[in-house]
Amino acid sequence: MSTQVHPSDRTVKVSPGFTLIELLVAVSVLVLLLLLVMEIVQSGTLVIGGSRKHLAADAEAREMFNRFAIDLAGMIRRADMDAVFTNAAGTNAAMIFYSESPGFFASGVTATNRSPLSLIGYRVKDAKLERLGKGLAWTGNSDTPVYLTYATNNLATNSTPVSGSTITDVWGTLSSSNDPDYHLQADGVFRFAFCFRKKDGTYSLTLPTDPVSGAFSTVSSVVLTLAVLDDESRKIVKDTSKLATALDNPTEANMAAGTLPGKIWQENVADAQTFASKAGIPVSAASRVRIYQRSFPLNTP
Repeated sequence: MSTQVHPSDRTVKVSPGFTLIELLVAVSVLVLLLLLVMEIVQSGTLVIGGSRKHLAADAEAREMFNRFAIDLAGMIRRADMDAVFTNAAGTNAAMIFYSESPGFFASGVTATNRSPLSLIGYRVKDAKLERLGKGLAWTGNSDTPVYLTYATNNLATNSTPVSGSTITDVWGTLSSSNDPDYHLQADGVFRFAFCFRKKDGTYSLTLPTDPVSGAFSTVSSVVLTLAVLDDESRKIVKDTSKLATALDNPTEANMAAGTLPGKIWQENVADAQTFASKAGIPVSAASRVRIYQRSFPLNTP
């Protein structure tokens, strides 16, 4: 005989659900995890962005140093060849010298009239570094190399060249002119300075005068210092007119103490808040300024 179970006698098992409090706790934990992930991603983005800007400044400084090294290696350092190195107080330095580096010739200069010399120069204009490469010809015009000459043969007592034999005489306004042979070299370099290391181990901001042996006869190396603000950081800077003057001018007293421009400028930019105030730029841009310095030995006897 079979036994039937009445439906009302069956036991029904019901799966337990989440309470409202448990749901709230789970959602809160999920939100905290999402915030943590977002914070990690944001921090990583900032680090990567800062590294990218730093690498961009490094690359630009490296390019400038490499170009200068080539020009300096070809520089003519004879006693009768002039060179102009000016650390102008409150503004930017400028340098112009003869070199065997290639330059741009005027369209009318034939190949047979082109000399192996170029007038090489560096300057900062509108907070960007420009390079001059003026090819010189044998035509006897204003684009012809000039040689230092003196009124008498007694060079030991007559150290002033006659008029018309110096770079300044012939190209007096070249460092501030709109000469078409100036081309953009590094748009991140907003100031540069240089000093000379003499063979006795001392430093000087000015090129020594020696009409007998030549100005570079007592110089062992040229020390070049660059101040760089990468292109991305420049986008948030509305006015770059005060960037250069926000850096202190190196003095001969600094040179006597062995304090080179790189150290002076590094101390200037170490306090981003103060530098930003002096330069009239945002603090975020001021914190991205990089200072680079390199010494270029001269192979002089």
